[in-house]
Amino acid sequence: MNFAVTPYHATIAHILEGLAEAIYDYIYVRHKEPQHIIEALLAAGIPKEQLIAHRDISLVTTYDVAGVHFRETDCLQVFKQQFPNKLAGQSVHSQEAAIIAASQQADYLFFGHVFPSASKQQQTPKGLTTLQRVCQAVSIPVIAIGGMHIGVEQQIRAVGAHGMAMISSIFSRFDVLVVGGGVMGCATAWRLAEAGQRVAVIEQQTIGSGASNAAGGMLGAQNEWAEENPLQPFALEAREAYPALQRELLALTGIDIEWQNAGLIKVADTALEQQALTTQYAYWQQHEVAWFDDVSQCDAYVHAACGLYFQRDGQVNARQLTEAYKQAMLRYDVQVFEHEQVVDVFDGGVRTIHQTLFADKVVVTTGAWGDADCVSPVKGECVMLHAPDVQLEKTIFHANGCYIVPKANHRFLIGATSIANDFSRHVTAKGVQWLLDQALRIVPALATAAIVETWTGLRPQTRDGLPLMGLHPTIPNVYVHQGHYRNGILLSHCLSEKMARLILGDRAILTQVEAFSPSRLMKEVST
Repeated sequence: MNFAVTPYHATIAHILEGLAEAIYDYIYVRHKEPQHIIEALLAAGIPKEQLIAHRDISLVTTYDVAGVHFRETDCLQVFKQQFPNKLAGQSVHSQEAAIIAASQQADYLFFGHVFPSASKQQQTPKGLTTLQRVCQAVSIPVIAIGGMHIGVEQQIRAVGAHGMAMISSIFSRFDVLVVGGGVMGCATAWRLAEAGQRVAVIEQQTIGSGASNAAGGMLGAQNEWAEENPLQPFALEAREAYPALQRELLALTGIDIEWQNAGLIKVADTALEQQALTTQYAYWQQHEVAWFDDVSQCDAYVHAACGLYFQRDGQVNARQLTEAYKQAMLRYDVQVFEHEQVVDVFDGGVRTIHQTLFADKVVVTTGAWGDADCVSPVKGECVMLHAPDVQLEKTIFHANGCYIVPKANHRFLIGATSIANDFSRHVTAKGVQWLLDQALRIVPALATAAIVETWTGLRPQTRDGLPLMGLHPTIPNVYVHQGHYRNGILLSHCLSEKMARLILGDRAILTQVEAFSPSRLMKEVST
């Protein structure tokens, strides 16, 4: 005994579109213009025996509909005396109210909201235990309402409910829900919305508040690898696409992502570091890279035993890029739900602590907050220095992991520590000390720079170092797009564009990203 409950302000076109693919026994016409909607539904071929009117008894006389649904405070007895063969339903919110409604000859009850609901965000859900008590207290059918969808039907029937009353799962569906508002989520949402999809982004904090805004912004397509890696072709493709991406985002949003192409110098000091750098040089020596025994010949500010100069490894302003992605998706009417913690992902939508949202497809882009068995955080601390007299333009990356990224207005981003499995967001004195010691050893001219900012970010790292990208192995119509570690900024546009194409039906993408299939790490795990 399932009900489709029409939204109060919906158009008939919207209602018919939702009903076309819905499974229901009755349509509860809860609308500001019920006569208009009932007439339109009848004209569309909906049997009158499936229509339930909202409170207005005259609609039974006029259209001979199946019955009327009442509020908790309404009295049903007059209606039942006048129309003993018509259904009388009533909404209740407590066991006591349910018992009273049953005594007044109600034929069925709506009880809820059982799960988090968009229309009841400030109220605590009743839950399955309370639903069970109500079902046990009365002998008439109890219909669960609030956060209902086909995926929970088994749960509510197991506690005694006779069916569900569904609203959002039928009439307020998105094409795609994106869980996570970092660069991957925003870039994916942008491309999907640009293609005509109805998209929403759900973020547990605010858009860009995670690793995306904390990143150094390096486009280290060559710096990152010294041997073959499945990510490498995508990294090179992504790096070369940035000039065009900068122009596109600037034209669309007015935001300059500050792409720079002064190159990157990777430096080393110890014998072991130098040996690794030599191996990396041998791997890349046919691809616009230069070796320097005297690094000062490449840049006079830099002090190190030796270095590689990757001429095409540029950088962007990560915060500007994140904001540009956000504004780009907003230009295409992507809906944003911030401060919404997702507690369940299912085939057909997600449940947050406040509401249940519905969509044909879901893509999980939650960064370090992924499946704990597959993705873990690597905390990184950063420092921003201001040095007006230092003219360093090239990015410097030391083999020990410290990097110096020149930014606009003579600012220099120093990063980053690497602390595994740490979700804390505070900056430590030890971390800042290490960063400054390393930075000043590499570029002594920064010794008099002012410290203007410190922060942390949580890089999402998978067990095998490759991202998760593709269909979830156990939940239909759910996609995973996370675990890009310290290459999220570099890969954000390239891989998110491919993810959008995959969601839109381009199955050839699965072959391209086969090495990143979530099933390799998530075979026994469900999100």
